[in-house]
Formats: sequence, structure tokens, C-alpha cells
Amino acid sequence: MSDENRKNRIWPIAIAILASGVIVFLMTWDMIYPRDDVPGDYTYTDPPAGKEMENVVRKIVQIDTPEPRDMAAGPKDNVYVGGRDRISVIDRSGKTVRSIEVDGLVRALYVGSDGTVYAATETKVLVIDPAGKTVRSWDIPGEKPVPTDIAADDASVFLAEATDAIVLRFDMEGKLVNRIGTKADGDGFAGFSVPSPFFSLFIGGDDMLRIANPGKHRIEVFTKEGRWIKGLCWGQFSSKSPQGFTGCCNPTHITSLGSGRCVTSEKGTPRVKIYGDCKLVGIIAGPGRFAEAEQGLATACLTDGRICILEPSGRRLHFIEVKQ
Repeated sequence: MSDENRKNRIWPIAIAILASGVIVFLMTWDMIYPRDDVPGDYTYTDPPAGKEMENVVRKIVQIDTPEPRDMAAGPKDNVYVGGRDRISVIDRSGKTVRSIEVDGLVRALYVGSDGTVYAATETKVLVIDPAGKTVRSWDIPGEKPVPTDIAADDASVFLAEATDAIVLRFDMEGKLVNRIGTKADGDGFAGFSVPSPFFSLFIGGDDMLRIANPGKHRIEVFTKEGRWIKGLCWGQFSSKSPQGFTGCCNPTHITSLGSGRCVTSEKGTPRVKIYGDCKLVGIIAGPGRFAEAEQGLATACLTDGRICILEPSGRRLHFIEVKQ
């Protein structure tokens, strides 16, 4: 055998051995040095999904909203579900009490304490009064915007937009006030990573914005003017501990539960969790509760402490009560 033929045979073998070694090293490293620790008082049986909390009461109701995409809690603990050409208003028992007709697919929804509805369709932001009449609307800027979440206070409307991975702040007339999440927003913020059309936010009790950074498995904190508060941000990837977020880009949805707690949803391995003071409290719904590979598990938190989860593919609402 010539030296050249021998070299031609050796190189593929050497490359295969090297590749195998790298794979074994990475697997061993992940097992020995996971990126976060399993809480000592939290056990699980089926990583990465985790074990559900046991002190949970569940009720599931079917809804008829076409193509449901997002939901929000409103006055009297009614739940508003946005879908194709309609926003359904559903009471605590799961009964649809009325419908608000809109033009287009409602991709994001927020309801104020007075019953004013803020909805984002594929191209517009709609402001709908408590009687169901659209009183204002404006175009969403951008070439091909994908609105994914919306929130409002007395003076501003905040819209998460996935195409440009940015949060747009408007005044109540629809004028763009500022953009939140640019690389220039202070203290070394590198921008949002939004690989899929899931990008969520809420206004916390401290008047700060909590914004999911799904590609980095984090919850970022910003002032409404757009300043990044690095010391309040939290979250990390983990394929081993339920404390972290799995997959390429999670969490998909975040909702305030009050008193420093929040509810998070994930896709890939669909599950819904509660966090308090940036630490896992528990999993309230694991992948066995939903259709396989379900995604888009929007949540709403009611004043009586219950949590509502939208399962879009099955057009179902999960009402969950965590017993103390």
C-alpha cells in the first residue's frame, strides 16, 4: 500500500475518533457540570420535564374561539381569549358570556382594570372600550411585523415585536415614544434573541417591564424608558434541572402572579411553572397535560389566585388552583 493511500485511509478514521471523543466529552461535561443545580428540596422523576406539584386542583373547559392565540384576565376575573376575527369573554365557570368582533387574527391581548382591551392583530394595535367598540387603532411599524405580546398602563402601550426582537412603546394615541431592547440600552445589554415567534412581557408591581429573552433563557428587566436593570435579570438554560429553561428558546410566555411571583410557559417540552424571587416554586402543568409538542401556552392570573392556561391546538382552557 502506498503512503498516499495509507494517509487517505487514516484521515477519515482519525476524524471519526476525534468527533466521537468530542461528543463523549460534551455529554460527560453536561452530566457532571450542569448549568444549574437541582434544588435540594425539589425532586423530579422524568427530566427535563420535572415532577408536577401535587397540591393542585384542575378544571378544563372547551372553547370555540377560532385559532386562539393569546389570552388575558379582565374585570370580574373574566378571561379574554383572542383568535381569528374574535375576542371571546369567558367567565369563571368556563362559559362564553360575550364576543367582541375584530378584523384579523388577534396575536396579542391585554385587558386593563377598567375593561379596556388592547389587542394586536397581524398589522395593527386596537384599543377597544369596555362595551366592545374599537375607539382607536394604529399600524404596527416594520416591514413584516410579528406582534407577540402587549401590555399597557395609564400612559403607554408596550408591544413585543418578534421580527425585529424589540419592544415598542406607544403613547395612547399611537405615537411611537421609544424602542426598548436595543444594544444601546445600557450596561452592556446585547439585544434580545428571538428565534421563534414567542416574545413575552408584563409590567411588574415595581412599574418595571419584565421581558422574556427566549434565545438566552432569561427574564430581562427594563425601565419603561428603556434602561436595562442588569441586577434584576434572571434565568438560565438547563437540560437537567426544572429550575432552568430547556430547548432553543424559552420561556414563550411570562405572566405576573403578584408578590414578586410569575408564571412561565415553555414549548418543546410543554410545561407551565411558577417562580418566586427568581427561584422555582413548582411545575403546575407538565407535558402530559397537553397535546404532544404543544406550543403557545399563554397564561392569565386571576385575582382569586387561580391560573388559566390556553392550550391553543385543542382549544381548551386549563383553570388551575394551587392549594396552600
